[in-house]
Amino acid sequence: MRRPPLAAAGLGLAVVGLALAPDSSSFDLLGHSLGPLVRDVRVFNDFEDAAANDNLVPDPMFPGATGAPLAIWKAAVEWGSALHGDGTGDPTQFDGLGSGEANFDFSWQGLALGPGGLTDNTHSALHADDVGVLAFAEFGQGGWRIRYYENWTWDDGPGAIPAQHYDLQSCAAHELGHALGLGHSSFLTTMSAVQSGGDTSKRSLLGDDRAGVQAIYGVRSVTKPRITSASWDGLQLTIAGTGFAATGNEVWFTRAQPSPSGQVPRVDGVPSSGSGTLLMVTVPPEAGSGDVLVRIPGPGGGATLSNAWPVTLACEPIVSTCPTTANSAGAGAVLSAVTTQSVSANDLALHASGVVPNQFGLVFYGASAASLPVAGGTLCIGAPLYRLAPVQASAQGQLGVTVDLTAPPAGAGTIQPGQTWLFQLWYRDPAGGAGSDFSNALAIPFCP
Repeated sequence: MRRPPLAAAGLGLAVVGLALAPDSSSFDLLGHSLGPLVRDVRVFNDFEDAAANDNLVPDPMFPGATGAPLAIWKAAVEWGSALHGDGTGDPTQFDGLGSGEANFDFSWQGLALGPGGLTDNTHSALHADDVGVLAFAEFGQGGWRIRYYENWTWDDGPGAIPAQHYDLQSCAAHELGHALGLGHSSFLTTMSAVQSGGDTSKRSLLGDDRAGVQAIYGVRSVTKPRITSASWDGLQLTIAGTGFAATGNEVWFTRAQPSPSGQVPRVDGVPSSGSGTLLMVTVPPEAGSGDVLVRIPGPGGGATLSNAWPVTLACEPIVSTCPTTANSAGAGAVLSAVTTQSVSANDLALHASGVVPNQFGLVFYGASAASLPVAGGTLCIGAPLYRLAPVQASAQGQLGVTVDLTAPPAGAGTIQPGQTWLFQLWYRDPAGGAGSDFSNALAIPFCP
């Protein structure tokens, strides 16, 4: 059965068009390649279909992305030189994400502020109809742009999709192949000319796709740097791997905020230790969760740029632990955070509701968890405990506390990025029998 197919048409334009009849040939080359610094990829997320943005489950290998951006990011890393992190993130792929095995790796740069021009390396919806074309890639001046017609129902997965939907990840992987310089393959691979509704198979590169990208950029060099792990302590990122230069390494990051260009945040001149196996770098303020890559000095194009490795450069979520207990006013006091955990911003504010009206309480904190019956509730934090100034609840049973990280209680020491502290509220409850009670506790991880 014929389906809306992928084909090539127009000068410098790869589109989805009429299906091609199979023949004995394999991949085809369009005659262009991306320069060694053209690696950025961004998404302007203006997809109108609910199915294009209904995957709201975060994935640790793709930190900070959901919906259409997550699907397109997965499509990009599939062309990478090595597994992206541990290769997980797509339940339909048996061999992991990151299958190109060439001297090429994309640098994920998050969200764009608009569709951009022909050289802005962006994905976006095209709010127009076409009866036979799903999407197309445009090229010019060493860059590219990919558009998706909105008359089709796009689906972000991550697993199987309905037969009447079109897999965004598969189509993105195909169009990114065109951006890399590949034409169509007559084999049933990512670069074949046909994509059917409900088909997710083109998410995963096969041998013909790998042969094509390797023909353009070369088989992955044995000297190409490779990242094998990365960890952030709230201040510095530690990158382990092989093939790093003794000096002069560039560390590339993902930009934290949507940007009008694909300029890569980076730190230059980073030395290595451990015979080129370890890098330590202070994360620049414009960087956020995403991918990190390492570029070593010297000629060699894509062979000087490492694989992409996912890193989380944001505070872990605040977790409510040790549930509250009922008090004389109702179900109990609930403590929550209403601002950020950033040490540099120093704007942490805590709010409690359900406190006994007009009664005094105080917030205290400590580094270790406990679960001790005390008075009318549960003490959730182990000694030593550090107390903030007492506050009085309103007639509605609410109170607020601002935590000044620059002025800790006596003996507490200054809270630092990378530390996690537990906060809890104690308050008076004269009518409750025991005379006082406790809220839930909050485990708050702090970041720069």
